[in-house]
Amino acid sequence: MDEPFKGLDLGLQERLIKYFVRHWEENKRTTVFVTHSILEAILVADRIVILGKGDDGAQVVYQKDFTMPREKRALGDPEVDALRSEIHDILVAL
Repeated sequence: MDEPFKGLDLGLQERLIKYFVRHWEENKRTTVFVTHSILEAILVADRIVILGKGDDGAQVVYQKDFTMPREKRALGDPEVDALRSEIHDILVAL
């Protein structure tokens, strides 16, 4: 899915994220979700992968597997805020 929630108002975006997560929890299908929103990635993902340009094409510059359940991830949570800051710093440095 390539930026499926881009351009939506915040309320609709939040409802669709919750719907997507609920649907995924029921079906457990592998989904590749492309986004430029750090928070959106944190709320939806089991794993975040950041790709950068390598000598031979794209290379993984960061990978994070989550242990925190999705329902506990929220803006303002210290772990979420720290992860958001860490990812932001990596993206800015690319």
